[in-house]
Amino acid sequence: MIRQVAVAAALVVALASGCGSSSGGGASGPTTGSSSPAAATGSTPSSAATTSSTPTTEATTPTTGADDATKLADFEAFMIGVHKTAAPVLGAWAHMNTALQSFDPNDSASWDATLTPVRAAATASDRGANQLRSLHAPDSLKPPFAKYVVMFHKQATVLNQMAAALEAHDLSAIATWNGTAIPELNADITAGKRFTYTVLAFMARNGLPLPSWSKQYGFSD
Repeated sequence: MIRQVAVAAALVVALASGCGSSSGGGASGPTTGSSSPAAATGSTPSSAATTSSTPTTEATTPTTGADDATKLADFEAFMIGVHKTAAPVLGAWAHMNTALQSFDPNDSASWDATLTPVRAAATASDRGANQLRSLHAPDSLKPPFAKYVVMFHKQATVLNQMAAALEAHDLSAIATWNGTAIPELNADITAGKRFTYTVLAFMARNGLPLPSWSKQYGFSD
């Protein structure tokens, strides 16, 4: 059971942090700098995401017996649910980033070609948030998970604003993205990294094997 839970958790946290993924380069248009809604903005976590170099100090001794098995099963179901929800959002964001990186305001066809994936990413983020709300996080993860869900809704709002500018061919609005929309999306990325750290701390507290890339967050696997 512990191994199965760890595998499910590693999959989801990898999605959430963007570990093992890369974004395209050579962009001529604006880009969020990530290929997922909660992808890391750099190779190492931000200071906001890692306030210490070790797991949180609220460590507890893992429970044993039937109660432990039930809690682990609940955690596994929760993380699998997050994975199933995050995967299509990740895909939509990857398509959007590709389109943004090749966006050419001087090419009329490029406007619609960029609008479609941006709007799709907004829809995917909003749908993902609604689906996440139906999941039951472990008690200690409920507050950070609630913020994680809000992050998806906030991203959808920003992306819908970007889609509206593209639909209107509003070049003046698009010119502001690097100072408005993109920083907002990157702030949400940092929030996603905080959730990643919290999940890793939860795994460490409960004696679950950590993925190798957890070292980026100050953990020992």
